Amino acid sequence: MNASSCDPSPLYPQPPVRDARLRVALLLDEPAVPAWIAWIVQEIRTSGFCEIPLTIVDVEGNGGADAPRNSFLYNAYLRNEIRRRGSQSAFLKRDLSEVLADTEWLRVTPRREKDKTCLASADLRKVRDGRPDVLLRFGFRGELCAELISAARHGVWMFGHGNSPETALDSNYLREIEQGDAVSASELWQLPPTLESPRLLYRSLGSTHPHSLEIGQEAACRKSSAFVMRCLRQLAATDRIALVQPHAPARRPLPGNPEMARFLARNVAHKARALIRNHASVEHWTVLWRKGPVLEPDAPAFTDARAVPCPQGHFYADPFLFRHQGRDWLFVEDYDYARGHADIAAIPWGEQGPAGPARTALRLPEHLSYPHVFAWNDAVYMVPEIGDAGGPVRLFRARNFPDEWELTAELLSGHLAVDATLHEHRGRWYLFANIAEAGGSENDELFLFHAETPLGPFAPHPQNPIVSDVRHARPAGRLFMHAGRLIRPSQDCAGGYGRAVVFNEVLTLDPEDYRERSIGRLEPSPSHSRRGYHTYACLYDFEVVDFKQPRLRWSVGA
Repeated sequence: MNASSCDPSPLYPQPPVRDARLRVALLLDEPAVPAWIAWIVQEIRTSGFCEIPLTIVDVEGNGGADAPRNSFLYNAYLRNEIRRRGSQSAFLKRDLSEVLADTEWLRVTPRREKDKTCLASADLRKVRDGRPDVLLRFGFRGELCAELISAARHGVWMFGHGNSPETALDSNYLREIEQGDAVSASELWQLPPTLESPRLLYRSLGSTHPHSLEIGQEAACRKSSAFVMRCLRQLAATDRIALVQPHAPARRPLPGNPEMARFLARNVAHKARALIRNHASVEHWTVLWRKGPVLEPDAPAFTDARAVPCPQGHFYADPFLFRHQGRDWLFVEDYDYARGHADIAAIPWGEQGPAGPARTALRLPEHLSYPHVFAWNDAVYMVPEIGDAGGPVRLFRARNFPDEWELTAELLSGHLAVDATLHEHRGRWYLFANIAEAGGSENDELFLFHAETPLGPFAPHPQNPIVSDVRHARPAGRLFMHAGRLIRPSQDCAGGYGRAVVFNEVLTLDPEDYRERSIGRLEPSPSHSRRGYHTYACLYDFEVVDFKQPRLRWSVGA
């Protein structure tokens, strides 16, 4: 075993040793902050290359602007949303007074000058004397004055959303839910010390929750808690930050009562339909196969295909084709509705497709899926996804192919990784996996690691995460060559898991750089009963893909 599950694998390279630590000062409305902000503070303190010498507190701060008085429906919706909050919520308050006991606390009364928030001259002088590299803003109402912004070498950093749903600093998440947007943006912005327009430092796109502001913003804030350290690592390594795109964040006003009334009516209807649908039907997966010329990634289509037969009470998903000693096999996730659990099954494959009954290839106490099978050094290996929502990445070797496997190595530990996919490129092995670093959605961000062999140890790529977009991050099968191009299949999970397979051309893949571009997508037509494609694989002139569709529970044995 290359790693212990007690020893989390690093997701980022260690920044180079610096002569001086980066100095990060905080702007707060009060010492008690939501837990996700406390996580950021803790990471900065334990990073080894950053410190927090100064915390500036607005003694008149109240945590954000109030909702307009005429939005009583918004306030009622908000109170109902907060009732969802559990003991592990990212919005529960944490007092930083003890955590930052060795930090200088500067309590100030900001003053308004020309509609901007500023500090008294004596307080501003104390901030400058602290020589901050970054002012991290989690409070202070309104637009900041030039003197305060320029007090830090790299200006003021702030998120494009409120600290919690009840702070009405920004209503974009609610607007995205109300308007049915498929994706929501989580963003970290810089107010540059040169007083130019705000600059976008980091952006990650996630799926918009269909009705809940609390659930949607919690996922976004958990994910966002990693952004600051990503940018600080880059700053420590290069003394600069690559900008995403230079434009100002859009602000959307809070919806009034008529809009909220329509929104709440749609919510009630949506929940009623979902309750009825989930009681009577289930989202059932099926594997399709066909023989002939493989699809074109630039304009993919999957016609004239047949379904792989599946026993009643089961479904097959996550198909992988593999040739061993001249014989072909189809490996799938074999989900048993009665057990609520899946094993990995192997189906013999012939010139006419399925050539015999499925046999259990791998069974563990945990739920298994995504059986990525490959060969190396005259041995056959498998990397399955472990757990209902991901888990450690473990490598199994076939003792007696296809149904006897032994654990060989733990490639990634301490993270909830999903759909781990290995690929050998120019003599080096690369491991792609989606990881919910801070407890957000596992669909949003793709991480990359590399090693000399598939046994590891795997080192994190310096651009991690290499994709921060729910529309094409999560892997959807092994990488493959097509017409001289390296293609990475990925999932579009915007608006729901496994909506489409997106094909990405890999332009650069090495230990220092990764670039890709999306070139095509395989998705059901609007008139079709299929609701999404999920995993694609090809082997010579055979292709397989899985799709989901609603089925009555009794019809599939669920």
